[in-house]
Amino acid sequence: MIVAENIKNYPGIKDGAEYLKHAKDLLKQTQLQIDTISNTFEKKEVSGVLFYSMSAKVRLMDKQITQQFNTTVKNNFSLSVIYTYLNEEQEEVLQNTFEGIQFKN
Repeated sequence: MIVAENIKNYPGIKDGAEYLKHAKDLLKQTQLQIDTISNTFEKKEVSGVLFYSMSAKVRLMDKQITQQFNTTVKNNFSLSVIYTYLNEEQEEVLQNTFEGIQFKN
């Protein structure tokens, strides 16, 4: 999933880490059964763009799924690439796809 959001009315959000901090707080308020969620945000550079990442493991019925949130902020907009997987094989495919994205300036 790719999500772009106008965040000009949220002046405190200057980078992906700050955006993910707020997203993490919102996730904790949902009725999802969250098993674990990142305490720190990892930096990742993709095609020259700095993203911050966090992961959350969620129990959905009888399966544990992992969601990887990757967010950057530029010009009062956030751009998030979120992928969901069940196992390491899926994670590798999705991570390679994300890291292969090319951005134009």
